Amino acid sequence: MLRVANVKATKCLRLWDEVLPSDVDWKVMRHRFGFISELILKATCKISTQLGSVDVRYPMRRHFKSRIAGVNVNRIHKTFSTDTMFAKKESVAVGGETCCQVYVGNTSTLTAIYGMKREGEDLATLEQFVIEWGALDVIRTIAH
Repeated sequence: MLRVANVKATKCLRLWDEVLPSDVDWKVMRHRFGFISELILKATCKISTQLGSVDVRYPMRRHFKSRIAGVNVNRIHKTFSTDTMFAKKESVAVGGETCCQVYVGNTSTLTAIYGMKREGEDLATLEQFVIEWGALDVIRTIAH
């Protein structure tokens, strides 16, 4: 049985002779595809469409906004302290939230409070803080 590399078999839009050039250097192709065998490489090229292209733009463009979504957040260049505060056992807040995470700016007047149902939700409150206000340079917390 002939093994083929991990490519879905699709019908070619053009004939095989038109798609793959006749002067292919299979040794170079093996090097580019992780040194798979020449037989597997030929079978893979036979069933693939070979219609991919590279989008090259000249002159190169300058990106003012990063393509990485995690980098595209506002920045707060301040130091913040954070701690978890718990409610008394007799009192339960609205929605079943029994504790909260408090973020206080050390040199600013910004204070943010996020309710939590359990202590393990502190990372979710940090994510919410970054979405609403921005990413922090320094965060100080008390290790429990």
